[in-house]
Amino acid sequence: VSFATPPAQHQALHCPSMMALTASELRAVGFGAAAAAAIVTALWMRRPPPWLLARLMAPEMRQAASDAAFRRQELLSRPLRKPLTMYLIRHGQSQANTAHHLIGGRDVASPLTVKGESQAAAVGRRLACDGLRFDRVYSSHAVRARRTAELACKELCVPAETVQIDPRLVELSQGSLELRPRQEVYTPDGLVMRGISSQRMFYRPPGVSPDGDQGESQYDVEVRFRAFVDEIQATQEGPLTVAVFSHGIAIRSFVRGLIGANVDFTVHSETDNCSVTILEYKPALNNLGGWFLKCFNS
Repeated sequence: VSFATPPAQHQALHCPSMMALTASELRAVGFGAAAAAAIVTALWMRRPPPWLLARLMAPEMRQAASDAAFRRQELLSRPLRKPLTMYLIRHGQSQANTAHHLIGGRDVASPLTVKGESQAAAVGRRLACDGLRFDRVYSSHAVRARRTAELACKELCVPAETVQIDPRLVELSQGSLELRPRQEVYTPDGLVMRGISSQRMFYRPPGVSPDGDQGESQYDVEVRFRAFVDEIQATQEGPLTVAVFSHGIAIRSFVRGLIGANVDFTVHSETDNCSVTILEYKPALNNLGGWFLKCFNS
């Protein structure tokens, strides 16, 4: 299945009920007059709402405004862009992946298991058998992603030293929740579950992780991953095919934003260890241009 960014004539939000909201309707559900007017204006202008107002918006409305702003910027940039094919590859099984009772997260020092190393070599052989030749290879700085890239590149006859490390590709930080027992944190009426239920993809875990990283929302990860890809596209001189070794939530968060999926896409989809997700960017100026999801979790 292919998903393309909407053509120019369809830049408006694809959420008629949200577009139909008026300031008076928002005031009726508890928004002040100024806040209600500003939210409606942000939606109609297809720009992300200011931070303070965003916190007052339902996650579905905030997601719609953000996605519309991304589509608008992509359409404006398209005439200057070149074809790009991205292979997003999740790392092999890590030691952290085997501790199912604990909350995972960034945990950059977690190494691959023996099974993970075997998976990494296998995905490299698979890509080699497909006859792929990557113009560039990128990886997050996490040990498990870098090792996966190294083993896969060996099968592809790509020197490991050519892999470019970018911290924007790393996994979501769970803040102070990382490495804590799931049963202890995800209690039905606890603060964390209430936050997740009300804020969805915008929920930001509290505190700092053992690695010293502030908690991030899925949206935070989407934005930094998108900045990485925007940088590639802004400096492209011709068509590129690139491999990106990253992480499960990071990949799904980025894909969610590209295809405009709903706020629960990231938690209701899966990216298995060493699975391959393929994205293609076509700079055509009609409805056949933009981002296409060619393959997911293969």
